[in-house]
Amino acid sequence: MNKRVISLIAAFALGVAALAAAPPAMAGSAGVSKVAFGDSEASGTGNFAYVDKDCKRSRFSYPLILRMESYACSGATTADLAGAGGQIDAAIAEGKLGAATKYVTITAGVNDLAWQDTLLTCYADPDPTLPGGPCQVALGIAAGQLPGVAAGLAGAIAKIRVAAPGAKILVTGYPLLFGKLGSSCSIGALGGQKVTITPTVKVLANDAVTSLNAVIENVTNPLDAADRVEYVDVAAAFAGHSLCDTRTPWLHGVIGLPVLYDSSLHINVAGQYALAAAVWRQR
Repeated sequence: MNKRVISLIAAFALGVAALAAAPPAMAGSAGVSKVAFGDSEASGTGNFAYVDKDCKRSRFSYPLILRMESYACSGATTADLAGAGGQIDAAIAEGKLGAATKYVTITAGVNDLAWQDTLLTCYADPDPTLPGGPCQVALGIAAGQLPGVAAGLAGAIAKIRVAAPGAKILVTGYPLLFGKLGSSCSIGALGGQKVTITPTVKVLANDAVTSLNAVIENVTNPLDAADRVEYVDVAAAFAGHSLCDTRTPWLHGVIGLPVLYDSSLHINVAGQYALAAAVWRQR
């Protein structure tokens, strides 16, 4: 970890320490002040130690760095947020989400696309740009899920707004996986073999994330300022810090060891602090 990243973490940690000095809001029917919902990127999956092993929720996740009440869980889809008995219902039932809630974050959508399977398919495809080939079929299936992502996020926002009418809702995008698109690079090992990503796969992967981010951002666009719903541009916040990029990566590469496998292609600790800082700036 380079000095710039260490300085970023240290500076941000000072701000979080000031938050920690004040006692957290008490739970009750009115809700707590800050609540987070989402998937593995919000739960900090892969960054030990976990405070919830079932959800792979790390103390080094951006919601816990910001001292939020977190319902984020590895593998969660948008349906797991807003569906019956989902994260939002749980927060309401437990008295965490309510009229006194001031800030809510949402990070969800990528699991709706079966994203990890799509990446593996494209990585293994000898010609990922071939029309009708495995990679293009997988990407087409993923793209077909984007309207569902929009509907799922819109439903989550609407449900949160009913329970917490005064809360500001911050909906995050996702970081681009790869930088330095014109060259191949190694991003780790799997099954004893080095994982080398070609320029073609890099572009296809980043384009897919960009399309997902555009859908997420568009969900917030029709909402006027009075609705207090904003998009957090994580791709911009992570510029230069993707895998194979010019600066220290804020993402884990592929880690084939069983105990660390969950870390693969997830945001690392430095990235979680950077994401927390991006969210904090828009509070």
